[in-house]
Amino acid sequence: MLILINIRYNIFETNSSSVHTLTLCREEDYDKWNNGEYLLRNDDYNPDEDLPQFIPKDRLKEFDPKAPYTLKRGSYYEPLFFDKDGKEVLYYDIPYLTPEQYESYYDNLYSYEEKATIDGINVVAFGHHGYEG
Repeated sequence: MLILINIRYNIFETNSSSVHTLTLCREEDYDKWNNGEYLLRNDDYNPDEDLPQFIPKDRLKEFDPKAPYTLKRGSYYEPLFFDKDGKEVLYYDIPYLTPEQYESYYDNLYSYEEKATIDGINVVAFGHHGYEG
């Protein structure tokens, strides 16, 4: 079932810092991601590639043979990731993220999470906006 929602009809947004990321998904998938069962697709990784939005954590090697990655705190907008061999990896080169990895990239922005039921399906909208600094 395809869910289409018109958000902010006839609004033209000029403030580039208003929304940096927006993800819409089923609440069940969101909860599994937050509980560490699923990984979320990094939309900054090769946006032209058609990858599932979520994958079970145990299938990561099918999508990314260089995983897993270790996160070490970096400076503003620059979390540091390292592959299993200790080589530094850019955020944009990681196809799937844990909640901690996702949050590390947007840690200077305000986060939001909204839940709703649409046609009997529980959904979540989450992401980051503005600047918290």
